Amino acid sequence: MRTTPLVRGIAIPAAVAAAVLLGAAPVHADSSAGSLDLGSLGSSDKKPQHYGKLGRKNAPNGVRSINTWVYAPTAKARSTGYPVGAKVGVKWNSVIEAGDQVNGPECKMTVRITGPHAPQPFTTKQCTSKYAWKLNVKGSYIARVTDGVSGASNAVRFTIG
Repeated sequence: MRTTPLVRGIAIPAAVAAAVLLGAAPVHADSSAGSLDLGSLGSSDKKPQHYGKLGRKNAPNGVRSINTWVYAPTAKARSTGYPVGAKVGVKWNSVIEAGDQVNGPECKMTVRITGPHAPQPFTTKQCTSKYAWKLNVKGSYIARVTDGVSGASNAVRFTIG
């Protein structure tokens, strides 16, 4: 199908204009500098998104939610999951109501993994951290992070296989 000169005359300048608009705004981590705030692109109301079990609104440490990710410092995921013997675990950060991350030792985190051959749970005061276990047994695992101060918790599932 051939395009007409009229269609080319409209489509090309429109594409160029869109590319210029998208590339014109500098992107900085500090959104107060008047730049494009990438954190607000997913939501029109600019409110932070909280996942998992929410913490109490009046918690002394202010933690409202915990974000979790699979953490594998040296292993790459395959179609069957992570390889047997790999160090795999959880990375987490704690978020207050306004959406800012809590980096200090104001939490009482319990980090627990469940699965076919799960290691013992442990506790830490770090609101944002990461931990990996060497897992030698195939199966499905769940790593759960719970804050004892606010009651917030979240989990991430992964497979060793």
